[in-house]
Amino acid sequence: MAPLLEIRSLRTFLNTPRGVVRALDGVDLFLEEGGALGVVGESGGGKTTLALSILGLLPQRSASIQPGSSIRYRGQELVGLPPFALRRLRGKELAMVFQEPLAALNPVLTVGEQILETVARHTQPKGTIGRERVRLLLEEVGFPDPDLGARSYPHELSGGMRRRAMLAVALAGEPSLLLADEPTSGLDAIVQLQVLDLLRRLQASRGMALLFISHDLNVVARMARRTAVIYAGQVVEEGPTSEVLTRPLHPYTRGLVGARMDLHDRRRRVRPIPGEPPSAMNWPSGCRFHPRCPEATERCRREEPPPRGMGARRPPAPGEGHWARCWLREGS
Repeated sequence: MAPLLEIRSLRTFLNTPRGVVRALDGVDLFLEEGGALGVVGESGGGKTTLALSILGLLPQRSASIQPGSSIRYRGQELVGLPPFALRRLRGKELAMVFQEPLAALNPVLTVGEQILETVARHTQPKGTIGRERVRLLLEEVGFPDPDLGARSYPHELSGGMRRRAMLAVALAGEPSLLLADEPTSGLDAIVQLQVLDLLRRLQASRGMALLFISHDLNVVARMARRTAVIYAGQVVEEGPTSEVLTRPLHPYTRGLVGARMDLHDRRRRVRPIPGEPPSAMNWPSGCRFHPRCPEATERCRREEPPPRGMGARRPPAPGEGHWARCWLREGS
């Protein structure tokens, strides 16, 4: 079956006063219809840039997707698609839950008005039918009083309710693919679990595909069947989430797992990854993790490793198996 979303050799560069930032530098990702893919990594690794590249929301003056990059949605190439064609897809086919609700929601419109705008554009006309659709959406995302929620402005809601409001806006066009960028950041543990459970229920009931971006491995473990680990603008490991988190192949992924807090084992010590992430204006030669890797060899410093699957020398099939960009995997 052809993937719902297929990304090949994606390179997104940002022009800054200090130089060119190679935020994404050769990303390959695949997501099937109704599937759930987690994308994890440290801040600054390119996760949000990935989502903005897919939706065509990069700042036009300072960012560009490089020639040779490909983002296909249901076989349609999105790179180079005219703005009006992208606008038809955004909301209707592709939607996003942004990291900061107060920055994403319009402060001068009520929540109901913002949902109704998307409903009227993509599914139902304005009027009684449209307003009823708004009420049902707010009820679906867990507003105890949908009518009060529709009349509220974003600043009048709690953090958890703002997340739910933003989710209702994203779902109003009935998208087939939802991109969720750190949708639980800044929430307390109880509200975080409520939002995650809500996302899982909505994905199952609607049959949506989910691209879930997070730096929290515990969160990704609850949400995604497969996980891709991004470091220095590249996917350095991908595989079934359970395998990636319990049997990581790449030293960077092992570092992330070692730095994860475990509330069930208070005696376990958190082991931070040494050093700092490299500058995206000057990636290291060879394996980009080698300056921080305790297992690095001279070959790691000289040559960039290709993807290598477990027990095989050939590259893994797209979206399948468990693989890593690491010379230590050679012959494993």
